[in-house]
Amino acid sequence: MGATTPSIAAGQPAPNSPLACAAVQPTITLGGSERPLRLAALLVSLTTATFAQKWEFGAEGGGGFLNIVNVTGSAGSATAGFAPGFVVGAF
Repeated sequence: MGATTPSIAAGQPAPNSPLACAAVQPTITLGGSERPLRLAALLVSLTTATFAQKWEFGAEGGGGFLNIVNVTGSAGSATAGFAPGFVVGAF
């Protein structure tokens, strides 16, 4: 992790009080913005916790709509589209 506050000599154990912290806090860049390492640690710990489960379940859903689209070309014209709808599922 690099330099710490308070400073600790190489090969020496970290003090109990005060606890040593990284002098420069690491960050993760996600989607162009920086996120603190705490978020990454939380996500990793939650992900690994899911592997310990014997059963798994979930749900999903979505919806869509497309207005009627008029298509015109040299061969003629047509109307295309889908009916609006909603879907749900479980696993």
